[in-house]
Amino acid sequence: MTAAVLSGCLIDWDPYEPLPTGSGAGGEGGAGATPSAGGNPTTGGAGPGGAGGDGAGGTGGAGAAPSCGTVAVISDDFSDGDAGDVWYVTAGPGATAGEVGGERVITLPSLTSSWSGFSSFRAFDLRLSGVFIEVPQMVSTSDTAEAFFTVNYGGGDYAALSQRGGQLRASRTLDGQWLQIAAIDYDAQAHRWWQLREADDIFYWETSDDGVDYVQVASLPVSSMFPMDLLFLEFGAATFGDEVAPGEVHFDNLNGGAPASAGFCPMSSLQDDFEDAERAHAWASSYDAPSCVLDEADGLLTLSFDGTSATDCGYLSATAFDLREGALFAEVLSVASSVPSHYTFLRAEVDSGTGLVIVFYGDELLLETEMDGASTTHLTVPYSDVAHRWWQIRESGGDIFYETSPDGSNWNTELQLASPFDPSAVAVVVGAGAAAIEPGGGVTEVDNLNVPP
Repeated sequence: MTAAVLSGCLIDWDPYEPLPTGSGAGGEGGAGATPSAGGNPTTGGAGPGGAGGDGAGGTGGAGAAPSCGTVAVISDDFSDGDAGDVWYVTAGPGATAGEVGGERVITLPSLTSSWSGFSSFRAFDLRLSGVFIEVPQMVSTSDTAEAFFTVNYGGGDYAALSQRGGQLRASRTLDGQWLQIAAIDYDAQAHRWWQLREADDIFYWETSDDGVDYVQVASLPVSSMFPMDLLFLEFGAATFGDEVAPGEVHFDNLNGGAPASAGFCPMSSLQDDFEDAERAHAWASSYDAPSCVLDEADGLLTLSFDGTSATDCGYLSATAFDLREGALFAEVLSVASSVPSHYTFLRAEVDSGTGLVIVFYGDELLLETEMDGASTTHLTVPYSDVAHRWWQIRESGGDIFYETSPDGSNWNTELQLASPFDPSAVAVVVGAGAAAIEPGGGVTEVDNLNVPP
């Protein structure tokens, strides 16, 4: 991130928030086994299991899904013409990507290598649940143009359903190794709906002609894949440079398109005392730079920067949390204050342009809100490293409370205001940096995020 001191706005948040690790779809692989006929919709009981060639019959899911933070949180009929605060949109060279006529549409270029897709800002829990999407129009099936639907764990680990060259493929990439699990002849009607699902420690690739009854294409034990608790969603299309008329792909009705049936987990479910000296996967969206480094050591989160550039770094949660009737707090043991441009912040955000933030800067605490990129500083408080050892952003009854404490138990309300946005889906950022190039570095130390004393 490049930070700048602006009137009423300390930090230009937009550049910092990283995209989740993009996968695209897997390339050509070996022939896959014929799928079984078992299949099972996300919401339903066990399917009959079917015999089906070399593939194993599906048995269907059992047990209850987690009560919050699942992929049921995300549902979209793509009818509002806006990707909103849910998706990163990437249109590759020569391609277009957007919402057209109630669908997500990607038009691919000819004779040009290009990757385009829609990638979710946040990660979701796929355990004992699934995600599905309608594909009413497909890219060319007579060349190497490709359409894909993936769940990504990060670090290059993902599972995908994709169509390329008239073949529908189920694949998995783990530690950089792509594996084709199955490949069948693509049928636009029979394979109109695509689903990725987990049940009883088995991961399923499935299709449907109506979005209700699903047929298994392939399955693998989760033990041979990656954890299912925090996965980013991605769908899109790609060309590889030799396609003359690659066409376009349309996507619709993610998770049925109806209003979401579940919410994010409460803010209290995110806790980190930084004692394990290892970044938890909950912070998979974190960001750093050569001049600003994140580390967990001696039971603390340390954010160190060398002063050679205007930069910052931070722990950023992969998923969002529900702040309603809850609180985000942390113990701030030290702030990098040796140089005037240094800052430290705690932030609850909808996205990089909308959030609630406490910022230390210039020997003061700035209590701010940001809406659609416009920042407002409501109050500045002279900073005390004793009285302000703990920082808290709390919601109750539709109001936001900015609070500080010397001990994490007795809180002083510095500011109360009506919540400027719905706080039911906010990510967490703990960060520090320098707003200008100045000699001398600094270190911020943070402990006990949402962990009471």
